[in-house]
Amino acid sequence: MSRPRAIVLVALLLGIVARVWLIALAPRYGFLGDHVDYVCWGREAVDAGVLALYVRAPGSCPSVAYIDGERREITSGTGERLNYPPLAAYVFWAEGRLLAAIDPSRLANTVVARAVFAISTSIAELVTAIGVAALVADAAGPTVATLAFAATWLAPPLLADGPFWGQTESWILAPGVWMVWAMGRERWILAGALWGVALALKPSAILLGPLWAYAAAFRASRLRLIAGGATAAAMLNIVALPFWLTSGGAWLRTTYLANYVYNLHWSTMLTFNVWYAELLVNGVLDSRAPLFGVARDTRSLRSRRS
Repeated sequence: MSRPRAIVLVALLLGIVARVWLIALAPRYGFLGDHVDYVCWGREAVDAGVLALYVRAPGSCPSVAYIDGERREITSGTGERLNYPPLAAYVFWAEGRLLAAIDPSRLANTVVARAVFAISTSIAELVTAIGVAALVADAAGPTVATLAFAATWLAPPLLADGPFWGQTESWILAPGVWMVWAMGRERWILAGALWGVALALKPSAILLGPLWAYAAAFRASRLRLIAGGATAAAMLNIVALPFWLTSGGAWLRTTYLANYVYNLHWSTMLTFNVWYAELLVNGVLDSRAPLFGVARDTRSLRSRRS
């Protein structure tokens, strides 16, 4: 066996083992909030149909919680309508169906529930690692590319975010990395389609937009760039078409408008980032409270100026 293949195989096995271990730890030590909402949305998609996710709230659902070290069954969840774009709705539906098939009680925050809802993120993490290897291979050759694959697949932030914390940042990273790969080859239609996939999975995929602005500033093929951007918009709307037809713009209001207009001041409070680390230290769950004299949200800044 060649050295690159050996590196890939060893890294792949280590990554799988690490993810299984972290998933087993997640019910007791991981983040409960978003995972429970994911399970609630999955249950609602199965019970009421995936097209109902933007027009009716799922309510709370039964889950396991560890309180003072003791395992308890509680009713939990924010009870909010789905605030992820339409492609994510189908993912939650598929995960909800799989969880119901394995565990008819469909309890959230069990090892089974954590494992089921980690399938999509783990696959996305693997696709991300392969994409990073593809990017590196062009510049540094196959051996360095396999090391890049291993470093990405075993990266602590990915291991913590998906398998342990139960988050879905890899949903953006996977199409995003391959989007950059396609942009490097000036395959703008493919790049746009991949951006559309990311936009259809999480609203934060809009943060990939500056890459397109950079390309527009320094690449000559402006018309093809515009075609790529149009492809991204078309991809998003094709995925959303069943929702457009059944509930109009409800999906757009609860995803992009709610997250970037109505609830922007909460956007960094309970996510896997430095702001949440600060919250764990200080225990301040107030988006208007200042940190080092700087307000966390623009609403506070506006109120101070007024």
